[in-house]
Amino acid sequence: MSGLLSKRGKIVFENASVGGEEPEDPVSETPGLMPYSYLCGAGAATETRLIELPEDRLNALLRALLAFVQVDENWYLKTNPDVSHEVKTGGLPSARAHYITSGFFENRWPFQIVVDDDWYLEQYPDVKTAITRSSVSTCQDHFNRYGFREGRLPYKGWSLLENRLKSDY
Repeated sequence: MSGLLSKRGKIVFENASVGGEEPEDPVSETPGLMPYSYLCGAGAATETRLIELPEDRLNALLRALLAFVQVDENWYLKTNPDVSHEVKTGGLPSARAHYITSGFFENRWPFQIVVDDDWYLEQYPDVKTAITRSSVSTCQDHFNRYGFREGRLPYKGWSLLENRLKSDY
């Protein structure tokens, strides 16, 4: 599922199924919560059914989902010094609060995301070309700089909702 920001300030969603056909198992074939930039159109398919939704309602819906995303407080504060400052000075209650209200929409990560190099190269052959041409140094570098915002997965089955922190592996 992806979306486009229309000229009227609404998010327009595209149907995740291809050609109007529903997947056999919609739960297993539906992507998890993807990065905000991807939802706003990066990597959008061209032939899909569109649904309009006012942006404020979309954001409220996304924030309800974001309550289920595990945020690594220490990593988030270390990686985002501006947020760390706000938490220390009382401007924000926590890194988690920032992520839910703003961080997701700014394409910040709630925890460190580690790329499975072999899988990433298999799924995205253009990355191998970019590494060969020295446009990026590694799969992780590509994901950090471009892949996340483009909605590319770092490994099979990845979703922000899976609650897998670096300490879990």
